[in-house]
Amino acid sequence: MSGILGIAVGLAIGYWVLERAESNKANLRRVGRVIGWLIVTSSFVAAVCPVYSGATGTMCPFSGKGGWKGYRQPGAMPPMPEGMPGGKTK
Repeated sequence: MSGILGIAVGLAIGYWVLERAESNKANLRRVGRVIGWLIVTSSFVAAVCPVYSGATGTMCPFSGKGGWKGYRQPGAMPPMPEGMPGGKTK
């Protein structure tokens, strides 16, 4: 339940930032729009990820838990080249 509440609060804050941005002048309006849309978009992705994961049975690519293909865990060492100690030998 707290996840849904957090997403709703995020959407509300993003909308509020967008509304406040419209009452400002050019540069501040542009910055407010960018920040507002970033908040709204990230809240929307947070709402869609669990649905995607449940529907497909896979990890959401935006979850940060290795969902991207080819993603390596932090600290993982690349394979050693041939001829180096610990590398492949013929």
